[in-house]
Amino acid sequence: MATIAKPIPTVTDEQMLRAIPQEFMSYHDERNIDKLVNLFTDDGRILAPFRPVAQGKTGLRESFRRAFDEFDQRTLKVDTTHVEVCGDMGFSMGTFKVNIKMPTGKRIDDQGKWLVAARRVGKTWKIAAHCWNTDLPITSFTT
Repeated sequence: MATIAKPIPTVTDEQMLRAIPQEFMSYHDERNIDKLVNLFTDDGRILAPFRPVAQGKTGLRESFRRAFDEFDQRTLKVDTTHVEVCGDMGFSMGTFKVNIKMPTGKRIDDQGKWLVAARRVGKTWKIAAHCWNTDLPITSFTT
């Protein structure tokens, strides 16, 4: 009796794009700057609130270092709400929650939304640009 080979499941582009925020969350909580930077393209950008754009591996590394040093970010949680792919470009977006330390020393639970533009690099996807902003009122950061 002959057996029929079952198709090997493949990871779709959408699944790969959905995995990036989960990897980001894990590396963030480990404070693993090298792994965070490696999620990005060589010319990748971070468009963080209250900061100039960080670009390229050196700029990204410095941006993460400053964020960890200045805001002592903890317990990042992300949820991906939407993913789209068009050829070698794609994007994902969602929501986040994170505990951060304010310059006053007070800790707050921030929450907001994020957007990632991704580019296919070989057989994988890398972050080309990442931005986020808070849902909290500005007064949450000033008092």
